[in-house]
Formats: sequence, C-alpha cells, structure tokens
Amino acid sequence: MSQRNETGAPLRTACYARFSSDQQRNTSIDDQVRECREYAQRHGWEWQTSQIYADKAISGASIEGRAGLQALQAASVATPRPFDVLLVDDSSRVARDLADALRVLQALKFAGVRVIYISQNIDSTSEQAETLIAVHGLVDSLYLKEMAAKIRRGLRGQAERGYATGSITYGYRTVPVPDPNRAGEFLGWRIEIDPTEAATIREVFGWYAAGVTLPEILRRLKTGHYLPHAGRLPVAYGNAGQSYGCSATSDTPGNRSGASGGTNANPVRGRRWRGRSLGPSGW
Repeated sequence: MSQRNETGAPLRTACYARFSSDQQRNTSIDDQVRECREYAQRHGWEWQTSQIYADKAISGASIEGRAGLQALQAASVATPRPFDVLLVDDSSRVARDLADALRVLQALKFAGVRVIYISQNIDSTSEQAETLIAVHGLVDSLYLKEMAAKIRRGLRGQAERGYATGSITYGYRTVPVPDPNRAGEFLGWRIEIDPTEAATIREVFGWYAAGVTLPEILRRLKTGHYLPHAGRLPVAYGNAGQSYGCSATSDTPGNRSGASGGTNANPVRGRRWRGRSLGPSGW
C-alpha cells in the first residue's frame, strides 16, 4: 500500500482515542495517542497534532453524543480533507457495538479515508477488514452484555445488604458505611430520612390531600423557601407508570423497588431510552 497521498507527500494522519469510566482514566487517552504517534513515525507519515480527536469518560456502547467522534466524521467529509489516514489504537475505541463499528468504518472508507486499528493490525485497505471488524465487534458486544450482567448482580447484592444502589429520592440522604478491614474505603451507603426534606414531603402530601392541584403545588414550591435536592424540588412529573421525584415513587427504605431496567439503544437511530423498573425477579 502506498505510503504517500495523491500529491506525492507523506500520508497525513488523524488519531482518535476514547476512554470510558470503567477502570480507566485520562492517562488512557495519552497512552492511545502515543501508540498512534509512534506508529505514524515508524511508517514515515506526517503526524498532525491538530488532528487528534478524543472522547473522555464516554461509553463505547453507542456513538451518540460523542463530540470527538462526530468532529472526526465531519472532518472526513470536509473539502479539502485535512488527513489521509485515521489511526486508532483498538477498534473498541470507536465502538463496541458491532453495527456502529461497521457503519463508522464504511462511512470513513466512502469518504476516502484509510483506517488502521493498530493493536489488531486491521487496515481498511485489506479485503478482510470488515470481516475482522465484525469478529472483534462480536467480542466487544459480548463484553458489554457480560459487564451489564455483572453490574446488575452487584447492584442486587448491595440492595439485599440494605445499601443504596442509585440516585436518592427527595426526602432521604445517604450515609457512608466504613469498611472495618480497609481504611478509607466503604462497604456501601445506607439510606436514611433527611429531616428537613421530610418536612417538605409531609407538607406536599398535606396540600394534595386538601385538594391543591399539581400546578399550584409547583407554584408554592418555586416561590417558597424549599431546599432543592440534587437540583430538583420534591414533585412527581409524568404519569403514574413512569414517575420522577418523590411523591409518587415507592423507592423508599421500607419499600425499595431494587434495580431498574437500565437503558436500551434504538437499533435504527442509536438513541438510548430508559427501560421499565424491574422487580427482584428481574435483577
């Protein structure tokens, strides 16, 4: 394969890097960029610091909402295009979803960009490139499913031990439970009633029992001296089957619903939506 572009100059490189929040940190971006830079140097290509695209602390389960990847795709169809070849340390950095991984590769190839996944030795100029991406994509998809199952298992265990497993409903607060065997670490977080917010809850229910409408309750909360919890006031929105806030939820220390259905990706648009709540049988 030619190491020069149509003008006869060395190939101009772009680099994409990403790390998610699972046991990775900002230095992961630096490590990926270093691998790409050294690869370009070994092949005598032009390394362009201005063409480094990155997404930090973002999952690879979906390509939605990833500013770095979107900027890369926009640059790939720009005129003139600022790079000839894209270097990525591993295909999972672009996407762990098989369909997304293939879609991105095909779009870049259509735009005339050569794509190289360094650690897997995959070059888009190879006839086997898409087949290899499909194989690695299947492995990455299995990884996501296994990780989700492990997370649900861990949440179930914490819930059964009486610890918080997610966001806290208005009217309650969490208290850390120290690990007696590990200094500075916690076994979990216990949920307890917050006296100040509990008083607001009682007042809201009092208003509702007296026939006050929801718009009027909202007005009173917004104009009164009520402390918001995590940026929101204690009011339920939506319908009875999908409630938010505190006054229509059963997720309390005495009646906890356990795990939720998590999020699901729309296979056509790629957008994620929150699933239904799950009872203990679905944990």
